Amino acid sequence: QDPGLDRAIHCVLGRMKPQGQLIEKYQKVIGYSDIDLNGHLNNSKYIDFIMDCLSLDEHRRFQVQSLEVSFVSESLAGDTLTMYEDRSRIEDHVLYIEGVNQTKNQVSFRSQLLLSPTIKNEGLGI
Repeated sequence: QDPGLDRAIHCVLGRMKPQGQLIEKYQKVIGYSDIDLNGHLNNSKYIDFIMDCLSLDEHRRFQVQSLEVSFVSESLAGDTLTMYEDRSRIEDHVLYIEGVNQTKNQVSFRSQLLLSPTIKNEGLGI
């Protein structure tokens, strides 16, 4: 790589893989509002699906410090995605989530979240 080129990100990304057991969280059938003009799952929807793996209470208790997503294979309208999670590193505030396209029987995406406890603001009743 040309040393004169700026990088979009200033870190080296590793290969994401589960460290513990993957447990099914939920399934989602990809509908019309989930797709882009080419009929593929819109990239922003992957983030929605990942964030839905956290409970409302977890969203109140934690904030996402970073989110890394590796897109492995396309998903189309009508496909069913199953979200799996590995919480074996949750005490280190790391959550691994993988989406498997059941229709095609292949991994659609892999992701890893780094969480941090939310700072409670007593004055706002949060």
